Amino acid sequence: MPKRVHLIIKSHHGVLRMLSKARGKKFNIILNNTPDIVKAIKVLFRYILDGSLKMKPHHKQKLKPHRKLIRKIAHGEVKESKSVVQKGGSLIKTILSTIVPLIPALL
Repeated sequence: MPKRVHLIIKSHHGVLRMLSKARGKKFNIILNNTPDIVKAIKVLFRYILDGSLKMKPHHKQKLKPHRKLIRKIAHGEVKESKSVVQKGGSLIKTILSTIVPLIPALL
């Protein structure tokens, strides 16, 4: 577990929860009107990849089909990541709904 959690994850925890439950137009509204949400998603995905976020085996299995998308967002530029996040709305929602409940373990 990281010694210090990235400040952006702490400050956007509530928004990430809303984003994981949002559908359709609400997803895009939250994404476009929240500053640095893409950066928060990017940092969260980096935590997934480097193993800082402890997950149970069933969580890992749920995320396994989305590993390419997670890598692409985690290692891409912020502008590139924003377009990927907007195109993959339902995929991001699936990933976030799996990961967001695990964030309090980091905080």
